[in-house]
Amino acid sequence: MGGGSFGATFEPAGILSLTTDFGLDDGYVGIMHGVAYGIARGLAIVDLVHTIRAQDVLGASFHMRSAWESFPAGTVHVIVVDPGVGTTRRSLVAAVHGQLFVAPDNGILPAIFAGRHGDAVAYGVLDAENQISPSPSRTFHGRDLYAPVGARLASGQLLPQDAVTASLDPSEAIQLPGTAPSFAAGRAQGVVIHTDHFGNAITCLDARDRRLRDLLERPCSVEVAGHVIPLVGTYGDAAEGDLVALVDSFGLLEVAEVGGDAAEGLGIEPGAPVALVVRDRR
Repeated sequence: MGGGSFGATFEPAGILSLTTDFGLDDGYVGIMHGVAYGIARGLAIVDLVHTIRAQDVLGASFHMRSAWESFPAGTVHVIVVDPGVGTTRRSLVAAVHGQLFVAPDNGILPAIFAGRHGDAVAYGVLDAENQISPSPSRTFHGRDLYAPVGARLASGQLLPQDAVTASLDPSEAIQLPGTAPSFAAGRAQGVVIHTDHFGNAITCLDARDRRLRDLLERPCSVEVAGHVIPLVGTYGDAAEGDLVALVDSFGLLEVAEVGGDAAEGLGIEPGAPVALVVRDRR
């Protein structure tokens, strides 16, 4: 797609962020650093998170969704949570607001932007055949494909339009079920995308989405795991042990137990359906 307009406004800032499910007990993350520095020694590499549960694409989407707007324009984000590594799955590059995202086509990229920036994102199919390292492994594309591509893009050695073979309509990218919120009269439906260290169940329902903000202006409750949970402003608005729902620091609707673990108590796992419901529907 050389000469095309994909990512034409991207100006590399020399910043590369890495998000994986590789953990910290092995050398995989360090190897990705080494490969990236071998391509561009002046890079600033940010390890966003590497302790995502193995193959937890939803959890990875939460971490990137919550983080990327804190980075400056010109940042490249590489996300390697890749259950389909070694198969014929595609890899994608997404461009939005002057930043680039490189990841497998497994639903993670649409989940990052669902309900907020979806209309602003441009997608391209990564030219993996011409960007992958010589004699690549079929099981370590983080080293052989994603780290090299990320480093070249972040350093300006590779233009976004030269990294992709074709533009991709957003509807053609793989979608994770439920991560794009649906709306009906007095109701928003989504899923839990992450359960955090405190046992809070964080959803894809984003209060920065105008449609959700409109609902939140009316008395609401949250339905999840067979429970109807009141919406509050902060944890201190309820007593210890109470179940509450609130908008968290990232603008996402979450379910919590004051002083406890809501995810464990309710048996909530990522992917569980959740709904925000207006109580005064008349």
